Amino acid sequence: MSMRAYTVHAPADDPATPEKFAFVKDGFSWPAFFAPILWILWHRLWLTLVGYVIFVLVVAWAGRLVSED
Repeated sequence: MSMRAYTVHAPADDPATPEKFAFVKDGFSWPAFFAPILWILWHRLWLTLVGYVIFVLVVAWAGRLVSED
């Protein structure tokens, strides 16, 4: 049995009020691992999608430069 890990976020304007703390579960996402573009779109992470597409294009471009064809 594993323990769940959470990150705790306090508001910057009033960090002494525990009622306003946000507990966010930290962990690994299997759907994000197997279908990253669908996961990114589902969570509406538009800037992350742009960064991911740029990263994939750069890796593909670098692969073509290195290939011996």
